[in-house]
Amino acid sequence: GRALTCWKSPSSWTPLEDGQTLPFSGGLRVVHLPGHSAGHCGFLHLQSGVLFSGDLFASYSFSVHPPPPFLNTEPSRLRESLSKVASMDLKGCIPNHYDSWGPEKHLQRFRKMMKRSPKPPSRVRETVLLSPPHGG
Repeated sequence: GRALTCWKSPSSWTPLEDGQTLPFSGGLRVVHLPGHSAGHCGFLHLQSGVLFSGDLFASYSFSVHPPPPFLNTEPSRLRESLSKVASMDLKGCIPNHYDSWGPEKHLQRFRKMMKRSPKPPSRVRETVLLSPPHGG
């Protein structure tokens, strides 16, 4: 996605640790979910048991799927992240890409997807990342 959006890294940042609890909204636990990118994370809302899963999967009534291989910078790690979420005791899940609101509905779709195909597609293409343009 970086090459498509010309995304630039921030000049300074603080890495988040897997399992770290952030002091927002009653506590958000960092869940490392590499695959889409090396630093991809989800955030577990501790009070509700709902995982904000980012780009781990998309949830639409017509299609529930992991991100397409050409959009992943670490596709070999995606299976591990999908399995990690599948093993969590969640009440709901909210992906970045979805068609209607309902954390329980998205978790149900995720679990069905994992039963149908517990791993991402076997054909993984090499991803060519272009450096974003620098300067003004």
